[in-house]
Amino acid sequence: MGFIITDGTGTGTSAEVDKENRLRSFVDTRTQIAFVSEEKEQAFVINTGQLPVTTTNGLMLFILNTSQTKSIHISNIFLSWTGGNTNHDRVCFAQLASGISTPTGNEVVNVGGNLNSGSGNRPDATILHWDGVGTGMTGSSGGGVAADALFGRGFTQIPFNDAFIVKFNDSIGINLQGEEVGTAAIVLSMFFIDN
Repeated sequence: MGFIITDGTGTGTSAEVDKENRLRSFVDTRTQIAFVSEEKEQAFVINTGQLPVTTTNGLMLFILNTSQTKSIHISNIFLSWTGGNTNHDRVCFAQLASGISTPTGNEVVNVGGNLNSGSGNRPDATILHWDGVGTGMTGSSGGGVAADALFGRGFTQIPFNDAFIVKFNDSIGINLQGEEVGTAAIVLSMFFIDN
């Protein structure tokens, strides 16, 4: 025969123990980004749109965390690439850098989209992507390489599983360089969590 354990906190929360002395529970399993999107409305997607990638390493996407109370967690980066403009079989090189300075040229403000369609929240971040002039955004310097990737024609996912964290006043940038000239796009999913 089972019985009910009632907590002593005054919330009225109960837990049932069955006749085999097993605690019965209900578990809601969601990814962290899904939880933050639904409960906090602080999950976002950043999309550069199609960019003409050159054979020179160029800064394509820049994100600076401007929130003093929240950290950015990067969930996934999705890269798509045409494979170049001739035989469509060339690779593209991607580099994720952290701690770089804010670009001052050839950039477009990117406001990002909230993954919760019922929310009007915008990310507490400066987000810029390349405007297609030259070979990438200019005026940025410093930082260190966090990750490198080579990817072929098609769509590539780089899962960070929410583990890549950008603290207040820190930044990340994504550089792309084609083996030959081609077209690419970057889609990045991220969310904010209180420090």
